Amino acid sequence: MPEAETEARRRFVVLRINVFADAREVAETLMAGIPVLLDLTSAETEVAKRVLDFSTGVVFGLASGMHRVDRNVFLLTPAGTEVTGLMESAGMPGV
Repeated sequence: MPEAETEARRRFVVLRINVFADAREVAETLMAGIPVLLDLTSAETEVAKRVLDFSTGVVFGLASGMHRVDRNVFLLTPAGTEVTGLMESAGMPGV
């Protein structure tokens, strides 16, 4: 695998979402094949729920993955990305 391609595969983006309008960046980044660490800890509860619902739809539409990292923090991964070491799935209570 060429070094540039390997480097791109190691990259991920941290997005701290506070308003629903920022959710579009989550979708655009994941559609580009870049994993997203979605941090909703600063968002109000209703905004966090809306962003999580939107992100879940994006993940489903792209056949991607969603993994809970911590309360209100999720790792969204493009299809084919292997994730190990996480204890909970996104279906667990949170937000």
